[in-house]
Amino acid sequence: SGASAASLGMSPQERRSPWDLGLSVNGRLQLQASQPAPGAKLDVKCQYRIQDGRLTQAALPSPLFDLRGEVEFDGTQVLVRDLAARNGQSQISATAAATLAGGLNVLADIQSLPIDEPLVARLPDSLQRAVRSLELTGLLSGQFQFQRGTDGRHQIDAEARLTKGTIRHERFPYLIREITAT
Repeated sequence: SGASAASLGMSPQERRSPWDLGLSVNGRLQLQASQPAPGAKLDVKCQYRIQDGRLTQAALPSPLFDLRGEVEFDGTQVLVRDLAARNGQSQISATAAATLAGGLNVLADIQSLPIDEPLVARLPDSLQRAVRSLELTGLLSGQFQFQRGTDGRHQIDAEARLTKGTIRHERFPYLIREITAT
């Protein structure tokens, strides 16, 4: 289930419409339209190169800066290429393809994401309890892929690594340091 914006301690001014992605970008737009013959279907292609952007979405544990990448639409699909952003030591990169028929493929790579309270607050309740009972800290890195076919079926693949981890379970009060796990 995860946490709502209200339970994350956001003020009414910070709460936004679900349609507000918190995205602010500067870039270059290239639009191309052609019609091969009178009465023929209009062929439209659009490309937007993000040169600098910021993403401040409530679902994210912290804002992302230095957003760069390319978004392309060709009338049948939207492609996102070489999308990259950072926040401090954390870095994310992604590619995605979405078809008008409903297919979706997202591949993301995350590096050095700290396990901290803003991240834990966005986890499902059962996972929040586990992380908090272990007092788990460290840096997460990994890859994530989400695929949805035009039939609505989806598949999620993920691989994560923990570095510089520490744990201290509530029933074993000794701090264990330098945990590395996959």
